[in-house]
Amino acid sequence: MTGSFVSVAKRWRSAVASGCSPSPEASSLRHMAKKAATQVMGYYNGAKWPIQIVFPKLNVSVTLQPGEFICDSAGRKINDPVLEAFVRGDGILKRELSATPVPICPVPRSASTT
Repeated sequence: MTGSFVSVAKRWRSAVASGCSPSPEASSLRHMAKKAATQVMGYYNGAKWPIQIVFPKLNVSVTLQPGEFICDSAGRKINDPVLEAFVRGDGILKRELSATPVPICPVPRSASTT
């Protein structure tokens, strides 16, 4: 995620937690997040062995144990459509689907490999 988005999101959560109205900038980001939705709740390792997923353009790498979901640092399941590339073909990842649309939780962008 970009730094400005993260700082606006933190200010918005802080304002909501304290009972204040969030800034117009944060409210528009919340509105955008509501519009972006998917039926996929998350992606997990469906194999019986550990796998490693690498996103070189994002400078992100993650190792998943069997049955483990891709999550962000807060423990939320990542359901970014960019992960669909790992579902097709050999099916390295599996989808957890929802009956109703859920907001998209993007793959975090990082300055260092995790």
